[in-house]
Amino acid sequence: MQSFPPAPQKKVFSRRMALLGIGSFAAFTAIGGRLYHLSVNNHEKYSTLSEENRIKLRLIVPNRGLIKDRDGNNIAENTKSFQVNIVPENTPSAKDTLNKLKNIHPISKSSYAKILKRIKKSPKFKPILVFDNITGKPYNRIIAHLHKLPGVEIEEIQTRFYPKKDAFSHILGYTGKPHADDFENKSLNPHLLRHDSFRLGRLGIERLFDDKLRGNPGIEQLEVNAFGRPIHSENIQPSIGGKNIHLTINGQLQHFIYELLLPHKAASAVVINCINGDILSMVNMPSFDNNMFIKGFSNAEWNKLLNDDLNPLNNRAVSSVYSPGSTFKPIVALAALRAGISPNFKVFCEGKIEVGTSIFHCWKKHGHSLVNLSSAMQHSCDIWFYRIAEKIGIEKIAALAREFSFETGVDIPLESIAKGLVGTPKWKKKQLGQPWYLGDTIVAGIGQGYVSASPLQLALMMGRLASGNINLQPNLLKSRTPSPASGAPSAPVINYGNLSDLQLIKKSLWQVVNTPDGTAYKSRLRDASFQMAGKTGTSQVRNISLEDRENLLHKNDNVDWQFRDHALFTAFAPYERPRYAVSVIVEHGGGGSTTAAPIANLILSHIHKLNIV
Repeated sequence: MQSFPPAPQKKVFSRRMALLGIGSFAAFTAIGGRLYHLSVNNHEKYSTLSEENRIKLRLIVPNRGLIKDRDGNNIAENTKSFQVNIVPENTPSAKDTLNKLKNIHPISKSSYAKILKRIKKSPKFKPILVFDNITGKPYNRIIAHLHKLPGVEIEEIQTRFYPKKDAFSHILGYTGKPHADDFENKSLNPHLLRHDSFRLGRLGIERLFDDKLRGNPGIEQLEVNAFGRPIHSENIQPSIGGKNIHLTINGQLQHFIYELLLPHKAASAVVINCINGDILSMVNMPSFDNNMFIKGFSNAEWNKLLNDDLNPLNNRAVSSVYSPGSTFKPIVALAALRAGISPNFKVFCEGKIEVGTSIFHCWKKHGHSLVNLSSAMQHSCDIWFYRIAEKIGIEKIAALAREFSFETGVDIPLESIAKGLVGTPKWKKKQLGQPWYLGDTIVAGIGQGYVSASPLQLALMMGRLASGNINLQPNLLKSRTPSPASGAPSAPVINYGNLSDLQLIKKSLWQVVNTPDGTAYKSRLRDASFQMAGKTGTSQVRNISLEDRENLLHKNDNVDWQFRDHALFTAFAPYERPRYAVSVIVEHGGGGSTTAAPIANLILSHIHKLNIV
């Protein structure tokens, strides 16, 4: 039970009650029945109170559960703000009161018209929302004039707040007001849905775990004076706050990577734990401020967000798919070993090969001379992988790719999870009504053509390669099982068939980064105890004519941004005992070695510095 201070002083008000019609209570749930009992059966008791005081029943909106990162830091929390309502039955003229409010704090013409319409159509006892999320000076001005505003009541509410906003938006999503179809959901309390401060999860973790986060409402009995000031309150049925959700995301790492990607128009990076699949970071660029969905958009702001060609609302990490380019070559090489191809199988690269009437080029114009698996991976020679794909066929490549996360649904609590693709003759015939050509197989050998994956799938692919655990699955919810102690990672579960083949691939990926002529040598990690292995990738987004190639018009510096290659890099570290896998994609970023690999270097260096477990 709580008593309130005398009315004349400026005080922060308790949250305003949601009035409920007595006649409708019997049709609702236990809360409605309880309100009916208190209002009707106790009428005689309440009627003995002073005529200047009134008893009101209020539905208490429960505090929404918090969302925390892996270290327990809040990444979605609640802050205090206030709603300003008009109760028409408590004022001689609701319109006059509204006009007085408008002179204290501005109301747009459209909002003014909507409020008047609600006042006319709603029951006189029903509170009509005028201002939402009022704090600071506007709140103080209204408080100072409250004695001149009959029928105005102020309710303290909990408002959702995202302290890291843009860095976490695609994971967390946001909350919003109930829609008309929400009233069809029988699990939702209809009184709660009508409450002006109640919000539902609309995207991401907020939506998918809304039933756990929203809690259960309570009922409060208030005695208020003639000015609507609470002078006494009693909780009849306390509200029960929502449950907290703990994610695997490391907040410091998430913010660090967000800052790394800021200079790029469109990019994504994912980091997972190779041992248990925990997603340590998942960042997209561009992003959006999910607090704006709480505060409200102007028409200009909303149209800008919706019409942005880069689609800031898109969670690229899980929903967008890209040709993986040369980051797919480890899969092709491993498929070759599984098919019985010797790692010493050699191909002479002179910069191009002819297959039928078509010419397929290596990225290096004059070629790499004689290469085998190790040197082809190290130099990212396209010709060796063309020949391997031609030799073993697309079916063997596709079968192994599926084991390493391509074309498989990733089971994490986010929307629009892309599956990716490794096309086959059967797929092409069914989807496109076209035959499969040898050229389709050849370009698939370097991760082009009918091959695609999301950034999360590429990180998972590298995590499975690094750990040897084909069953490794990504996880976004923190497990109750503690991670191994710092500096002592547990040995991964090895369930890949031929470990010697796997070691050959991992060694070749180490050479990509740590030998002077490797394509990612400039991005190597200098700490001998924490070395990185990885693969660069450059994915074409347009067809390049022979004329353009001869005149160097295909070079990224010579074309507009939207026609430049995507830059990719996938990696794991530390090499000896893999614990972290990372994928980086910078849309139209040019070369993987020059743009994506340096970002991965900084990410893994920061992980090593933070000693994330």
